[in-house]
Amino acid sequence: MSVYVVTVLIGRFSGDGVSWWLALLVGLVATPLVLWMWWLRRRITGQAAVRGRRHGAHPWPEDRQRAR
Repeated sequence: MSVYVVTVLIGRFSGDGVSWWLALLVGLVATPLVLWMWWLRRRITGQAAVRGRRHGAHPWPEDRQRAR
């Protein structure tokens, strides 16, 4: 809900003279997009953490060369 309110207020008072109806419509469209991107970022970060743990025993080639 707060994402919707912030989006509407930014759209309304951005200085372009956007009407309330247009700001409400943009908020209605933008809110699911913002929530989906937030969910997707959390999912990708979680998968990267799992992959990092799975392959953590093998150092990167640059680290192997530095250790020699």
